[in-house]
Amino acid sequence: MKPIHYAYLLRLWQAGTAENPTWRVSLEDPHTRQVIGFDNLEALNEYLQRLRSTTDQSPKIPDPERRTLL
Repeated sequence: MKPIHYAYLLRLWQAGTAENPTWRVSLEDPHTRQVIGFDNLEALNEYLQRLRSTTDQSPKIPDPERRTLL
């Protein structure tokens, strides 16, 4: 079986208010420059779980021509 690997630039930043902070996240593919945005850490985790469970094909990801928020 051929090893599978993924490389991303991970960005995390805090948004919201001091009383109600939330984390925003983006992953950027360094080869295609595609950026996938996430509203919270749970959405990032769900995406990574789907990515990990997909062994024979890439997960369905958004159009690389657009910044996408998941």
